[in-house]
Amino acid sequence: MKVNGNPDWTETEAGQKLQERLSSEKTLEALDHLLQRIDTLEKGVERLSTLLESGPGLVSIAVDTVDEGYRSAAERGIDIEQRLGAALALAEKLTAPEMMDKLNSLLKLADEAPGIASMVADMADEGYRTAAARGIDIDQRLGATLELVEKLTAPGMIEQLKGLLNLLGQAPGIMAMGVDILDEGYRQTAGNGIDLAALSKKGMTVAKRTADLVDSDEFDALLRSDLFNPKTLDVLSVVSGALTQCRMDPPHRAGIFKLLGAMRDPEIQKSLGFLLSFARNFGKLCNEVIEKDLQNNKKQ
Repeated sequence: MKVNGNPDWTETEAGQKLQERLSSEKTLEALDHLLQRIDTLEKGVERLSTLLESGPGLVSIAVDTVDEGYRSAAERGIDIEQRLGAALALAEKLTAPEMMDKLNSLLKLADEAPGIASMVADMADEGYRTAAARGIDIDQRLGATLELVEKLTAPGMIEQLKGLLNLLGQAPGIMAMGVDILDEGYRQTAGNGIDLAALSKKGMTVAKRTADLVDSDEFDALLRSDLFNPKTLDVLSVVSGALTQCRMDPPHRAGIFKLLGAMRDPEIQKSLGFLLSFARNFGKLCNEVIEKDLQNNKKQ
């Protein structure tokens, strides 16, 4: 078929190829997608047109909102212009080159924060295991610490701590007063003829000699001896009582005949028996000490 003497375009090779492409599924899907985009664009244009039509009213509402916010801030004592000036100054400082370098470093640190947190957690776990290996209960210690913090932050404890801090604030004055009192006491003592420096020196000498004595072998031997035996102390108490009684009732002179007559007194007989027993045991122990010394001398 010819149109105006020219063959129909559908019969040409190009027309047939165009028909094939138009009838293919892919082309139809592309055309459908394009039509959908055109519909979306048309809806967007309509919304933009509506927005432009309502623009003056929206601007008026925004201006009214800003004015109302400005008045409310002024009523609360907030100077918006001052705040804006401060914000601009802060923005200027934040955008300075050296501040940008610091912010970049801070951002890098923030990027590395998860790794750092993981490393810290690993260190905490390792410390927990190490403490547990040494027999330290971290949970128990933390519980005790929290309990201590709770007690320290109690109202009554806060008041006591405040009083203690006030006392510490007055400590220099109290120390100065104490030093003055000591100086005054030192001067009064010196005025009474007492040399505190000499007494202190002698006291140090006595303390040193006492320490040397306590650290000596002789003192150890004294502690191991029977001197502190309860029975020995009972005998010494009896002797002390008898000496005190004699001091209170001084004895009279006695001759040989009075001594012979006193031999019939049971108490004197007991005393003589005690003296004889003491002499016997004393001689026995003296022989043991002498023999021990001889053996030590032979070994040396």
